[in-house]
Amino acid sequence: MKLSFTLVITLTLTLCFSQTYSQLISISTAIEDLNNDFIPDRLGDTVEVSGVIYTPRLHNVVNQYFIDDGTAGVNVFMPAPPTFNWNLGDLLQITGTVAQYSGLTEIIALDSSSWVLQGSGNPLPEPIILTISQYLADPEGYEGSLIAFRSLTMISGTWPAPGFNATVNIGDGTDSLQLRINRFTDVDDNPEPVWPKDIMGIAYQFTSNNPPVGGYQLMPRFYTDFLPPGTVPVAISAFTAALTNEVVLLEWTTATETNNKGFEIQRKLGDLPWITLGFKNGAGNSSHPHVYSFDDDVSGLNSRFVRYRLKQIDFDGRYEYSKVVEVEVNASIRYSLEQNYPNPFNPSTNFVYSIPQPSHVQIKVYDVLSNEVKTLISEEKPAGRYEVDFSAGNLPSGVYFYQLRATPYGGQTGDFVETKKMILMK
Repeated sequence: MKLSFTLVITLTLTLCFSQTYSQLISISTAIEDLNNDFIPDRLGDTVEVSGVIYTPRLHNVVNQYFIDDGTAGVNVFMPAPPTFNWNLGDLLQITGTVAQYSGLTEIIALDSSSWVLQGSGNPLPEPIILTISQYLADPEGYEGSLIAFRSLTMISGTWPAPGFNATVNIGDGTDSLQLRINRFTDVDDNPEPVWPKDIMGIAYQFTSNNPPVGGYQLMPRFYTDFLPPGTVPVAISAFTAALTNEVVLLEWTTATETNNKGFEIQRKLGDLPWITLGFKNGAGNSSHPHVYSFDDDVSGLNSRFVRYRLKQIDFDGRYEYSKVVEVEVNASIRYSLEQNYPNPFNPSTNFVYSIPQPSHVQIKVYDVLSNEVKTLISEEKPAGRYEVDFSAGNLPSGVYFYQLRATPYGGQTGDFVETKKMILMK
C-alpha cells in the first residue's frame, strides 16, 4: 500500500520499547495479540522475522512492503533514504521494532542493514479465500495477509482519477466492506472494472479509534487483482475446531466449489512446521453447500494449543489455504518446575518444566555460593511440557540449584521463577 500521509507516518507511530528477541521467530508470533486488546503483545519489542515479499513498494518516498512466512503476513516499514526496490518473491530477513499505525500492526526496520536478502524467485503466498462475513468476524486474525473474495460489486463511492487515493464500498449481496485504492499502485491508473469481480488484496486497517477497532479494509496490490467472477475457486463459509475426549473435531462448510479436488488437513504445534494429517475429497463443481469433517487424536501432544488449516487443492494443482483455527488441548498445563531425577545423581540427571503460554525460557544452574555454573536454556518456547538433560561430569560433588525463569510474551503477568535443589554425588 502506498499511503499518502508521508510525514505523519513517522510522527504518529506509538512505540513502547521493551524486549529484544535475538532469535528468528515466526511472523504470527511477532504480531500476536493473546489478550485480545487489539494491540500486539510485543509492541515496542525488537524482533527478527523472515518472509517473502508479496506486494510492490507501496509508497514513493518510504519503504513499505508486505511479507508473509506462511504463518501470517505483516507490513514492513522504514523511512528513506535509502529506498529499496525489492522484487515479488524476494525472501527477506528483517530486524525491526513491532509498532502499530492507525490500527495496522507493522515492523519498523531498524536501519538499512536490517533488510537481509536471503533468496529470490520464491513462490508468493496463496490468498485465503473468505466471505466478507468471515473476514469481518475476525479481521485482526487476517490482518497483513493476502485474502480473496468471490463476486463483489462496488455499491457506493467514486472510482479515483489517476494519481488519487479512494475508499469505496463493495459488497457480495449480503455484507459490505471498504475497498482501499492506493494511488501508488497501478489500480487508480486503470478504469473502473465491470462488476462483479473476484478480488484479491491485503487485509488492511486504517482507524483513529482508541482502542484501534474498526477501519478494516481490502487493498488490492495490482489492477490484475480484479479477476473474472468464478476465478477464486472455493468459498469456505465456516471452519471450526472443537476438543472432546482428547480428539479434535474439525468441521468446515463450503458455500460453492469450482474445480475442487479436495482438502489437505494440516496441523501446527508452536513454531514447528505445518504437517499434513490427511485428505478429504472435494465436490468438484457445485453451487450448493457441502459439509466436511475430520478427527484428530491429540492425546500425548506436548503443546497447550494446536493450530489447524486447510489446503484446498484444484484438479489443475493450484491451491489455497484457509484461515487458521486454534484449539486448546492441554488446559491443565501451568508454569512448573519438577524435581530432577535421579537425585542424588552421578553424573547426569534430568527434569521437566511446563509453560502454559509462549514464553522466553531461561534455565541456569548455580552452586551453593550462588555462582552461576551453567546456562542450560535461554530461548523462546511455545506452550508445552519439556524435559531437560543435565550432565555434571566436570563438576565436583556437592549441592547445586537449578532455576527456571519464564517471561510470558507481552509481560502482562510478570516472570515465573522457581528454584530446585539437586545433589551431585560422585
